[in-house]
Amino acid sequence: IGNYAERGREWERTTAFELFNEHGQRVLAQNIGIRIHGGASRSVPQKSLRLYAHFDYGEDHFYYPVFPDQSDRQYSRLILRNSGQDFFVRSTMFRDAFMQELVKDFNFDTQAYRPTIVFINGEYWGIHNLRERYDLYYLSRNYGVDPYNIDLLTDNSEVKEGDDENYQAMLTYLREHDPADDLHYGQIKTMMDIDNYLDYLIAQVFIRNVDWPGNNTDYWRLRTDWDEQAPAGHDGRWRWMLFDTDAGFGLLNPWRVASFDMIRHMTNDTYDDWPNPTWSTFLIRRLLKNDAFKKEFISRSADYLNTVFHPDHVISLIDRFEAGLEPVIEEHIRRWGQIESKDRWHFNVNRMREFAGERPSYVYTHIAEYFDLPGTADITVDVSALHRGRVQVNRLVIDEQTPGVAGRENVYPWKGAYFRDIPVQIIARPYHGYTFSHWEGKGMDEASLSDTLIVTPKSDLSVKAVFIPDKELDEQVPAAHPLGENDYRLLRWNADSDPGTWPDNMAFQYMEEEDPRLHSSAAGFTTGPYDLSSGTRINGLGADGFAFINTTEPQDDPGYPDRKMGAAVLALDTRNTKNVTVSWTGGTVTPGSKVYHLRLQYRINGDGSYQDVLDDQGEPVVYRRHHDPGHSHQFEEIALPPIITNKPYAELRWTYYYSGEQLDAENDARDKLRVGDILVRGEHSRIHDGESITGFKILPNYPNPFNNSSIINFYLPEETLVTITVYDTNGRLVRRLRENIRLAAGHHLVRMDASGLASGIYIYRVETPDWTGHGKMSLIR
Repeated sequence: IGNYAERGREWERTTAFELFNEHGQRVLAQNIGIRIHGGASRSVPQKSLRLYAHFDYGEDHFYYPVFPDQSDRQYSRLILRNSGQDFFVRSTMFRDAFMQELVKDFNFDTQAYRPTIVFINGEYWGIHNLRERYDLYYLSRNYGVDPYNIDLLTDNSEVKEGDDENYQAMLTYLREHDPADDLHYGQIKTMMDIDNYLDYLIAQVFIRNVDWPGNNTDYWRLRTDWDEQAPAGHDGRWRWMLFDTDAGFGLLNPWRVASFDMIRHMTNDTYDDWPNPTWSTFLIRRLLKNDAFKKEFISRSADYLNTVFHPDHVISLIDRFEAGLEPVIEEHIRRWGQIESKDRWHFNVNRMREFAGERPSYVYTHIAEYFDLPGTADITVDVSALHRGRVQVNRLVIDEQTPGVAGRENVYPWKGAYFRDIPVQIIARPYHGYTFSHWEGKGMDEASLSDTLIVTPKSDLSVKAVFIPDKELDEQVPAAHPLGENDYRLLRWNADSDPGTWPDNMAFQYMEEEDPRLHSSAAGFTTGPYDLSSGTRINGLGADGFAFINTTEPQDDPGYPDRKMGAAVLALDTRNTKNVTVSWTGGTVTPGSKVYHLRLQYRINGDGSYQDVLDDQGEPVVYRRHHDPGHSHQFEEIALPPIITNKPYAELRWTYYYSGEQLDAENDARDKLRVGDILVRGEHSRIHDGESITGFKILPNYPNPFNNSSIINFYLPEETLVTITVYDTNGRLVRRLRENIRLAAGHHLVRMDASGLASGIYIYRVETPDWTGHGKMSLIR
């Protein structure tokens, strides 16, 4: 009955709004509208606030990159969220944001997050989660769809935008046609995005969101006919969006936190009330009648349990969120008193860690029991040489970036638990310069020469992909620069360079879409001249490098498709290098109304999507257009991720993309941006003091003498298994630092922790199948 329960424009109030960054600099100041936001959480003392930018108040958007890991620089609406139920029950003040961050790379929408401290009329108001809001503006910004031509529904077909006619027609089809028939299932796949829905269900199951599916369900479609060739969101199919997951990860029912069976919860067909009435489980129950849908749900669940939901990965993310709020949580506790103490807050966070450690085994059990499967089998995959290739298991490409693997000393051999009697696809994926030869393994029926295996595990299985040099290799475009031999430099690119040529080891890309956004796919390479003065083009700027510009002018120039520029790609051979860095200059040649930026990205083996290069603050490396023509910024020695080293083919890409921001609705001129002064360098990983390492070599540990820890320092001329042990002078084993781990060729450092050891002389041994090296270290307490 309080005014906080009222909704709508008449309950919106005008306020002056300011946003300060983490350095105390004011980055936004404007008048906005605010409303109380939320459902049941409206009744708690700390309210969630909905923020509206509107012409009525001055600015029609928040013109600022509120969420640094996104490319967008303008937002119509934002939310200052009080963390929902997580504010007053076993509070962590980040639970929903954490869960959405955990699955942000799944095929459904999540809401970006940025922690903030809020002051109202100068009074401290505590920690709020700054979040995106799902509405027609969100869909327009993220998908480029007409915001007034969508259907957006919530829960039991409640209309937020558009209408529910198409959704009701889909439900009717599901009632009247058996989805077990692949013909009918094929028709259903034209109505809803099955890939999106599978990811959505799997995420809800793992996080144990018991306030769902009869609540907190948003889904949408563009009002258009099904188009198989259209990108996601433009094909007329229904897509689901994750939000309000506060009840997950142990918030409710703490006495059965990790063991709760979400499979049976979301397939219940007898309950008529919150949280899983029959209308909310109908779609899931009908789709699970189809064998292909059921097997994909089971198989993909195993993929995620082995990676994204692996306890190591989940707990490391919890650690990151906890560390972000730890310095400010005590003041928040004093302000609101909903958490008894800082110790209690740490206890609540630790309950989430416990959930992360226990949940996977329960989910495996629940899936096996519900689908009557005979348990799981371990599948171990390996490669003949780390630098020659990698292996894909179902949709997972196993490398240094695979969740649950990142940060480990050894990627291979990789082991995952998969359900028996459910097929698993295993693919050998050679790196550039190598080709697949054959599989070796234990538990295989016979040796296979096909690069793709389809196995249905009955028991544990172990396979190794054998790669060999490719003697019939067609040169890849662009050709890779051998960074192990010398640095890469681009000092100039002239306007009179021949059309169809590119700088050494580079190529210029155009994209599939006009005014390409950050994640647009490349369509091909440009072949046009560099001295044009009109139209979409790349210009040679001599010592200033090269510049991109898209234009609205009719495109008659060969080699430059309409408004589809682009990117510059640099190929590198990074074998025998480590600690690779890149320096470059980004600049604004001429600013326009449509705002473009340049973002530095990378990928390996010419395969898959490009990933952002991050700076030392963990933020994407971006040159943002400047309002002054001629402006430039030098990016100095940006460290590239370790995965890019020791690879025969790795790419850096400077992506020229439209941010979605237009400063003048009457002016379509785009920013003309340049790249220049590129320098890529790396340390030679097989060189020490100018001497090539042609054999095994052990170097002095450092520091020596030492009192807490020392670094064991050695070189390997080839990839091999390594065991490292430490003995006292009586020959007794005191430490086993590494045992039969596979290490690549090159320089290696291993830390020796001397905790619990007495002062004295110790002998360390580095052992491979073909060599053993010794060193002596002195521990002084």
